[in-house]
Amino acid sequence: MTYRHLLKFCTVALLGAIHLSAQEPALQLKVDSAVVPIEVIVKDANGRPVLDLTRDDFQIYEDDKVQKTSYFALADTPRSTMLIFDRSGSAEKQDPFMLGAIKVFMQTMRSTDRVAVFSFAREFEVRLKWQGIVNGQQPRVSMPPPQDWSGVYSSIDGVGRWFGKEKGRKAIIMLTDGNDSEFYSDVRRLGGVLDIAKDSLFQGYLKNFRKQKVPVYFVALDPDLRAEFAYLQSSEYRGSNEYLRGIRSPSIAEDFVIGARLRIEKIAEVTGGRVVVPTHIADVAAEYAKIARELGTSYSLGYAPSNAASDGKYHRIEVRVIRPGVEVTQSRYGYQRNSSG
Repeated sequence: MTYRHLLKFCTVALLGAIHLSAQEPALQLKVDSAVVPIEVIVKDANGRPVLDLTRDDFQIYEDDKVQKTSYFALADTPRSTMLIFDRSGSAEKQDPFMLGAIKVFMQTMRSTDRVAVFSFAREFEVRLKWQGIVNGQQPRVSMPPPQDWSGVYSSIDGVGRWFGKEKGRKAIIMLTDGNDSEFYSDVRRLGGVLDIAKDSLFQGYLKNFRKQKVPVYFVALDPDLRAEFAYLQSSEYRGSNEYLRGIRSPSIAEDFVIGARLRIEKIAEVTGGRVVVPTHIADVAAEYAKIARELGTSYSLGYAPSNAASDGKYHRIEVRVIRPGVEVTQSRYGYQRNSSG
C-alpha cells in the first residue's frame, strides 16, 4: 500500500468506524458540556453567504426528531482563533508554508476578529499574543527550531486558559501530521494500536476537549516516513523485547499512521470542527484562507439531546433553515454518543 493510499484509506476507515432578531449576547456561548456544538454555513442560490438569519430560522434534528436549540450566535459575532503549528521533527523546512498560512489567514479574517499564534513540540509556546489587524498591518511571527517530540493532544488539552479574556466565539486551527508522541510510545509499548473506544488516555483527552467547547480544525500533513514510522517498520523494532511482549501486529506501522489520523478526526468530530488534507504542502495557505472564510460566515449552534443516554450508537444530525432557496452546510452530520461525546 503506498503512503498516499494510506491517507485515502484513513478517510474510508473513519467513515466505516463512526458510520460517521436582536444580536445574541456572547454569554450564550457558556453552555453545559453535554451540548452538541455545530458550525453552520448558509448560502443563497448564487452561492453567497446568508448572514441575516436569527435563531428562529434554524431547526435542529437528531435522528429526525426536532431538538431545542441551547445556544446560538450570529454569523457576524466576533471570533478569536488560535493558530497552532506543529514544530516536531517532521516540521523541518516547513517554516515558509507555516508563515504563509499565518499571513493568508490574517488577510482573510474580518476586522472584528482576533488571532493568536502558538507552536508546539515538547513545549507549548506563544508566538503571537492576541490581537486584531489594524489598518491592514500584520505583525511579524517567527517559528522555533524543530524538536524531537510532538504533543498533539496535550497542546489542545487545557487551551482554555490561553484564550484568557477573549470574548465571543472561539476556534482552533492546528497544522500537524497528527503523530502524537504519547500515542506513539503506547503503540511501541503495546506492539499495536488500541481501538479508540478502549484507549483510556485518549478518551480522557476527548472528555476535556468537549468541555472546552472550542471547535478544532486540523490541516493534516503527511507524516514523516523517515522518523517514527520508519522505525516501526524496521526489523530492529520487530526483533526487540518491547515488540515481543506486545500485540505483535504485523502491520504496526500502517496501523500507527491510520490510528493517528483517526484520532484527530475524532477530536474534530467531538468539538464540531473538521479535518482537511492538503494535496501538497504548497496548498496549506489556501486551506487556511478557506477556513478563515468559513469561520467568518458560519453560525454557531448547539443543543442538548432530548435523549442523552450513553448508548454508544451513532446519531444523525441535520440542521434545517426555514427560509426557502438556501443551502445549508454543517460541520458535523452525526456523532457517536458515549461518555466522551
